[in-house]
Amino acid sequence: MITAAVAEAKFGNAASEAFLAKAIAQRRLRILQAFLPKVNPLVDVAISDGRLTFRNIAVEAAVGGPEAWARPISVYFRRNSGRWTLVGLERLP
Repeated sequence: MITAAVAEAKFGNAASEAFLAKAIAQRRLRILQAFLPKVNPLVDVAISDGRLTFRNIAVEAAVGGPEAWARPISVYFRRNSGRWTLVGLERLP
């Protein structure tokens, strides 16, 4: 995605485009490494087939695992027409 965005700038110099794409990707990784382990990075919380499911974006970005975060969250669902709908997610201090 980063390479495609840089290509849209049409620098006309492949070496410059490659350098910029690499620099942006490295900066993105540093930001993720600094930010994600400090928060509880759970997203897409849902109840599906009676099971609580979620994604951990720190694990997906390869910058942390369950040991990298310990702050709890509260997740609120509402049952609507036989389905559970996420209505709130609160990250606790």
